Amino acid sequence: MQLDQNQPVEIPQEILNFLDGIVHDANVEKTSDEEHKELLQELYKRLDSFLIERIVSQLSEADVETFISMQEQKKPQTEIQAFLAEKIPNTQQFFAQSFLEFRDAYVGTSSTLEKIEPHDELQALADKP
Repeated sequence: MQLDQNQPVEIPQEILNFLDGIVHDANVEKTSDEEHKELLQELYKRLDSFLIERIVSQLSEADVETFISMQEQKKPQTEIQAFLAEKIPNTQQFFAQSFLEFRDAYVGTSSTLEKIEPHDELQALADKP
């Protein structure tokens, strides 16, 4: 997590499928392959930021510091996941709900998230030169 906002990153296949589904469900007009890749990169960065905000909201101040330290030290994802599983009750449900909320914000089926731009913004991202 905590992506370099200026560098393209390798998106895990499961996440790529999830983000591609969001673009499809939001009825974003067809773009070139390069624009589509850029759109998915932008969504991935936004998902990363959204998940970090959600995680931090569930942790104590001391645990937030530990989480940040683990990120900075580039600890293995398995170690970070184990830490979060220990600190966040019902971790799988927490992440499932977080992914659904992120998706709903872009597809437009929910207005519960104010920090994420509405689904119309997704088309604007696709249309940007």
